[in-house]
Amino acid sequence: MGIYLGLLALIIILPLASRLWPVERSRDDFVLITFGIALFLVYVLRDFSVGRDIPHYLEVYETVGNQELFDASWIWMEWGYVLLMKVSSLLGLPFRAFLMVIYALVEIPLLLFIKRYSHDITLSLIVFMCFQFFVFSMSALRQTLAMSLCLMGYMAAQNNGVRSFLLYLMWVLLATLIHRSAIVFLPVYILMRWKLNFKMVITYVIVVMIALLFNAGLIWGLRAETGEAEATAFQENLSLGAFFWFMLLIAVVTFVLIYAKSMRQQSIGIIGSITGGRSLIPQTLTNHANLFACCLVLQVVFQGFMLMRAATFYQVFLLLVIPNLLDELPRQVRLVARLVIIVGMIVIFYYSTLAINELDIVPFKLGIKL
Repeated sequence: MGIYLGLLALIIILPLASRLWPVERSRDDFVLITFGIALFLVYVLRDFSVGRDIPHYLEVYETVGNQELFDASWIWMEWGYVLLMKVSSLLGLPFRAFLMVIYALVEIPLLLFIKRYSHDITLSLIVFMCFQFFVFSMSALRQTLAMSLCLMGYMAAQNNGVRSFLLYLMWVLLATLIHRSAIVFLPVYILMRWKLNFKMVITYVIVVMIALLFNAGLIWGLRAETGEAEATAFQENLSLGAFFWFMLLIAVVTFVLIYAKSMRQQSIGIIGSITGGRSLIPQTLTNHANLFACCLVLQVVFQGFMLMRAATFYQVFLLLVIPNLLDELPRQVRLVARLVIIVGMIVIFYYSTLAINELDIVPFKLGIKL
């Protein structure tokens, strides 16, 4: 696990080292590029036993060469990912080189996203490493790639106009060809133009209550049809876990600070966005908080089902909500809160990921001889 702690140490050291960088305006670039290279090396130089799903991805990749170019009927994976494997195989790329392609496509949008919207790059990278994002990316290739493609769509959608809307659709639909759950990102074009306010919170609460009533109905139906054991097993599967409650706490604190400052915005709607010229839509904490709130709603709505993983497409906005939330605090409180969050995130990472070997990323093993 030393390599993962080393990545965390690098994140903390890089801002200090960047002060030696001669061009002040590009110091954030220095931090992001240096960390990105280190992260990329961890991704692609590991042994294929590191990451629970990687051995299966390797097995599928080794058989793809025997299949037709545009035929994906032989495997349950999405057509776009199968085509990407097939093209890489035809080019003679070994699986490790294929991983290099995948993780380059993953990292570039992610780092651009953090650079453009985060007010504290170091804290965003800490949250990425410690709060499920990194460990998830070490295993779930398809969904991680789809998430990054959706981030490209999000950045394109920040402009109004037909061209930006079509670019947004292209990126999201492309992501859906890699992992079908990316379809849940389609409403983002509208949602990113709304700020989190009291009306939105009430709307989300109503949706959550309907979902809870629906799940209660399912439990009642299972109890009547199959007996107590099946109903109890399904009910246990509805547990949201500690991470959900932590994210809910972040969302509540964010809303309280936002509402206290009476930060509101009128939506121009989807038609106005498409026809309104190429004006830039500001993306502030309240916009990102609204998208992050959607993550919590999706977790409740889809709890107990495989689609619950689709909430991850909105959970990525936590990378912005936590660091940008600190800007709403007085300076002295902000410094203490930042230190507490960094320490807390490292503790969470150790006990929720490293200590229990989540998704089989511990111990880290090199897959090549140096």
